[in-house]
Amino acid sequence: MKKSPMRRARENAGLTLEKIAIETGLAYATVQAYESGRGAGYSVEGKEKIAAFLGADFFALWPEERERMSLAFKAGMAAARRKAKGKGDDEKK
Repeated sequence: MKKSPMRRARENAGLTLEKIAIETGLAYATVQAYESGRGAGYSVEGKEKIAAFLGADFFALWPEERERMSLAFKAGMAAARRKAKGKGDDEKK
């Protein structure tokens, strides 16, 4: 089984999941889910805490987040444009 980038970074640092959980204030199960790739529904803030603790680049540990964040940003921008367009229409009436 291929090791996740987070697991490689953790093992290279000589750390356990438990140590990361304690030092970041995250639940052990959450840290374990992030490492195994099951943490997709969790907050980005938890992943940011882990990356900072490991001294690693966030996107190096979770490269899939770049795509997810990009899509979320684009969706947010599209919604803001629609909202701004709708307000402009209201002002003309």
